[in-house]
Amino acid sequence: MVMLIIFNVEDRKLLYKVTAVIYGICASIYLGQWANDYLESKIAVVKDTINLEQYGPFARPTKAVSLNKASEVKIAGDLPVLDGATALYPLYSAFAKATYPQKHYDVDKSEVMCTNTISAYQSLVDGTVDVIFVARPSQEQLDYAKERGVELFLTAIGREAFVFFVNSKNEVSSLSIAQIRRIYAGEITNWKTVGGSSSDIKAFQRPEGSGSQTMLEHNMGGYRLMNPPGNQRVQMMGGIIRETAEYKNFKSALGYSFLYFATEMVKNKEIKILGIDGVAATRANIANRSYPLSTDFYAVTRNDSSSSEKKTSIKKLLAFILSDEGKEIIEKTGYTPLSR
Repeated sequence: MVMLIIFNVEDRKLLYKVTAVIYGICASIYLGQWANDYLESKIAVVKDTINLEQYGPFARPTKAVSLNKASEVKIAGDLPVLDGATALYPLYSAFAKATYPQKHYDVDKSEVMCTNTISAYQSLVDGTVDVIFVARPSQEQLDYAKERGVELFLTAIGREAFVFFVNSKNEVSSLSIAQIRRIYAGEITNWKTVGGSSSDIKAFQRPEGSGSQTMLEHNMGGYRLMNPPGNQRVQMMGGIIRETAEYKNFKSALGYSFLYFATEMVKNKEIKILGIDGVAATRANIANRSYPLSTDFYAVTRNDSSSSEKKTSIKKLLAFILSDEGKEIIEKTGYTPLSR
């Protein structure tokens, strides 16, 4: 509704002019908002798709790595059902390649499947999968298990870097942990505050319960994590094609993930990995623990299983993963094994 304030004018032409000016102002406001929305919609979306089938244990060809010498550890019969985070599928697919019977394992539903961290934890607690490969659980995931009387067992199997990334044109090359906390608490809102050009920081987040979101929450150090605008929370997509690193790649954007995921599976040249406290996220710095946001990842099991045969197979698989052969696979895949 447009309200017109009509002044005491006798000249009808002047009244028309006043009306035209008011309508012109309204049109300018509308067009300005439309133009802003249009320009924002045209900003490139970084959207890298990954076909996980190419990492299948026995795909032809497969990107899942092989041992230098075939393992003598073989698992047959009632196979443990594996699930986990997208970024860890190439790793546990390689474990299966070394120890499971040779056949096709469908990435969406088989003994070697891949959903995501959120679904994997739920499936483990519900008893539909046996071993999941993930980052540490969120408090909500721990509560979900406790409510159902399920005890989770976390076996650390390797280390990885939790990384933050920006548009490749962003002048900032490193942030401190304190700065990251203040950005995600909503206290620092402009890149100029941390050494960049003057522009609002668009700090994207991931879905609650995802491995990377849990890592962010864990590293807030007492700061309260702000609620992101609806268009700044990135959703993960299911199915064979996993869409990763999906965020509008503004020059002012800030996102986060794990190093292998961002550099080996996505390989997007439009983003730049930031140093943390001046330390680069390299394999050497993860191994020597100088990179501040290094973290363990886990093979997670529950306190029961469907059969004694499967319990034996799970123990056998975990022993293999922790052996020198398992560590060889972890290193060849591109992760950092725990000390041999």
